[in-house]
Amino acid sequence: MTLTSLKLPLAASLLMLFGTSQSAYASSSAYAYIDWGSLNIEYFDLSDGENAPTLSWYGGSGQASSNAYTAYLNHSNSDSMSANDLTSELYTDADTASAQSSSVRDEYELSAYADSQTSDDMPFDWWTMYSNNAGSSASNYVNFELTGHGIALITLDWELGGESDSIYYYGNDYANASVNISGQFSDGNNNTGTANTSLNEYTWDGAFYQEGTFVMAIFSDGIHTVTGSLSAALSAYATSPATGSEIAPVPVPAAAWLFASALGVWGAGRRRAQIC
Repeated sequence: MTLTSLKLPLAASLLMLFGTSQSAYASSSAYAYIDWGSLNIEYFDLSDGENAPTLSWYGGSGQASSNAYTAYLNHSNSDSMSANDLTSELYTDADTASAQSSSVRDEYELSAYADSQTSDDMPFDWWTMYSNNAGSSASNYVNFELTGHGIALITLDWELGGESDSIYYYGNDYANASVNISGQFSDGNNNTGTANTSLNEYTWDGAFYQEGTFVMAIFSDGIHTVTGSLSAALSAYATSPATGSEIAPVPVPAAAWLFASALGVWGAGRRRAQIC
């Protein structure tokens, strides 16, 4: 095979590459995490050791859930668990061809994860009408009592993140993660207090990440009993177009046409030279 016979098909391939439509596919993923094992109480004793503050937990409960859906198969999957304590391990998992999710709730963590992808074998005209999606969540709820004279400082660490590589800004193509931690109390003397950390992050094209610490300070006068509750919840959600979108034909660069023309002229010259 001559150099000419190699270059001419190469030129044709380049023109086909630039002149035909291509398909783009997207994926999205998100996660959220609360480090329940980091739940900490720091005391500041205002009684000189005579009536030190003490906080006790009671009546805890929690839940975890996951779901996933792949459009072209019309296949959905879901899982959920709950417990009336703060120590039982709750693990859920949902898996379909183009969407997956999972969640965990145990004595150490609350976590949620979701991932979705476009599907390769659906008609292109479905892509803006349907989506593959996955979601998951986990939560804890617990009551408390604080006695003694002083301050109890409650802290709890969290983080969340997500990414989406979509090239289009459409409602069915993004990643989302949320964290909500809140506490409320009543001091038994007609005074109340609250603390709240709430984040709900999205991305359609790119990534996000945040981390932080929830903080709630509670004062007890040493006479009354302070009662209150702490709740922690998180979620992750990912959705992608059901199939890749057709991209309009890419214009052929002038350099490609010149390259092809030059090869044609060069090949013709080679043939005339061989005939002569």
